[in-house]
Amino acid sequence: MRPDHSLDDIMRQRFPRRELTPAARGVIEALLGGGHALLVSPDWRERELPWRLAAEAGLRPLLVVADSERDLQSRAEALAGELDLVACALHARLEDEHLRGLAEQLAGGKWDAAFVSGRSLADPRLMAAARALAPRLLVIEDAHRASMHGHRYDLAWLHAAGLVPEAGSVLALADVANLTAREDLIARLGLDGCHVALGQLDRPGLRIEARRVGSQPEADRNLLGLLADSPERAVIHASERVEAERLAALVRDERGFDALDMTNLNAREFGAALRRFREGGLRAITTTGALEPGPGWPPIPVSAIVGMPASLELLHRQMHVASGEGAIAVLVHERDETPRLERAAMRSAFDAGHLLGLYEALISGEELRFNALSARTGLRPEEVNLGVEALIHAGAVTVLARGDAWLRAEPHGSLSTETLERWGREADAIRRVRLQQVAQVEDFVASRRCLRAILSEALGYPLAEGRCECGRCRPREAVLVPRRVPGGYPIEAGQFRGWALGLYRRPGEETPGGVPGKLIEQLKYLDSEPAGRRLAGLMARRVMESRTYRDCEVLVPVPPSDPEATDSAALFLARAIGSQAELPVAEALISAQDRVPQKELTFVSAKRDNIAQAFAVASPDEVAGLRVLLVDDIFDSGATMQEAGKMLLHAGAADVRLLAAVRTSFGWRRDV
Repeated sequence: MRPDHSLDDIMRQRFPRRELTPAARGVIEALLGGGHALLVSPDWRERELPWRLAAEAGLRPLLVVADSERDLQSRAEALAGELDLVACALHARLEDEHLRGLAEQLAGGKWDAAFVSGRSLADPRLMAAARALAPRLLVIEDAHRASMHGHRYDLAWLHAAGLVPEAGSVLALADVANLTAREDLIARLGLDGCHVALGQLDRPGLRIEARRVGSQPEADRNLLGLLADSPERAVIHASERVEAERLAALVRDERGFDALDMTNLNAREFGAALRRFREGGLRAITTTGALEPGPGWPPIPVSAIVGMPASLELLHRQMHVASGEGAIAVLVHERDETPRLERAAMRSAFDAGHLLGLYEALISGEELRFNALSARTGLRPEEVNLGVEALIHAGAVTVLARGDAWLRAEPHGSLSTETLERWGREADAIRRVRLQQVAQVEDFVASRRCLRAILSEALGYPLAEGRCECGRCRPREAVLVPRRVPGGYPIEAGQFRGWALGLYRRPGEETPGGVPGKLIEQLKYLDSEPAGRRLAGLMARRVMESRTYRDCEVLVPVPPSDPEATDSAALFLARAIGSQAELPVAEALISAQDRVPQKELTFVSAKRDNIAQAFAVASPDEVAGLRVLLVDDIFDSGATMQEAGKMLLHAGAADVRLLAAVRTSFGWRRDV
């Protein structure tokens, strides 16, 4: 430390609005003494302050292994502005010559700090540049990823262990990690004997609740009840991407909030959406993971978790998104969710056969993006990343360049039987850990004990002093919306939007699941009129109870693919819905040409080509100037309803809304 500056002096000069917690102070003292430290805290401010303060006290050069390459440059610029450090960002898109020059400058002491993504350390060029810096302080963010006992396990973080022997001091940071995960990541990163500090993991003033409900509509009533007081902001965490999409549409339609599903946005869209949310342009956002409020974030009064999460670590992160006075975090889950979580746990690691397929896809030497590898191999992007790292660590491929979501590699020998067997053992171990985490979540929701106490015992941190506000210690009657919320899943076809009553089948299901899926199967393929009437009744209730269809004036069924056909499931449903909802039915659309049924086509492009100019409006006067409700039996890619909607608008319809019995689990979107 600079001899004329104490920690308190630096705090007053550089960070006058920050508080140096006991955990953070202990970490700084360990680092300045030449030791290593692990800090576990859900608060980004508490995690960030120690290394900034240590750098200001003279512990330089500094290397930060970041959780993502997305904001490396802006973070380097911010650090340079705040602490007067000369900082740079290392990323794989830099030219080889530029990287070599940068490495020489780093070795020559011309930079005070550098940032690099944890995944990018697999790139030998970036690893060489990082080593050239010879950091006196190495900061490893998201260090819990180095342990399979933590959430978001990522073998890429083990590359950071290669920098530890050359660093003066190392600070590993984790938002939440249980005792086993802490011990594991310390061993894997080579930080034996490090100082372990636990930050503000417990917040007595945060009200946390766990509500077990009997059905999806009941869960929706609970969610909308949480939003009844019109909080300025709310974060809604869903169990699956399709649910995040559904909940965003539900909040928009039933609460009138500007809500956005974050799960399908690219990096630029995601950043823009977060800015809108911070600035008040968005009232609610839905996600499947856990957002971490960063600099400049306002209080978030409500954090809702709809559906049991995969682990208590994830639940803790999701709950602690809520902030500010009177903040509340509520888990709303159905009774029979354990089988879903157990299936997901068994899918958390793929088998050796998939690893072989991934190896064969990688050895071309071309640059491959993980989403393309995902489409080629059938693995989810996070599984692709895990497999890529397994191949790198096994020495089966040589990395030429590596970013967060792309790779260029070439084979290094062949993929041995020993490597496949080793991965098989690793995959089994991952599955066992995930199943144990599911059991912990089930114990949490089933127990009648204090929710804070259960979390602290499972995650290994002490309870803070203060009156507990959890739902077990201070029960409070839940606020529910006064009427039944219409069920369903949103559908979108170009500019047209609406709802499907349910999903045709869930991922991994071979037969239709849920009431709507079974009823449409019986109507469409078994000609069961009783099933059709029951299904139409459910759809009619959706029409009558939903704000989406409040102003619709006429029902129009999508015509069958065969121009000679006189009846179809869509026509049957439209007539039955019209009878119950007291809306006229106009068979205004006709098939203008014979075409292949859409269900026989696999790719979206083929479906769009097949349906182009397939419809004509036989009686424009029946839709001119009216708000049309377009009805179909099964919504798949949306190409059919988009083409039909366009034709209706061209014929003079004032507006077109969509209604389908079920929505498919899109074959080209494995997130449903």
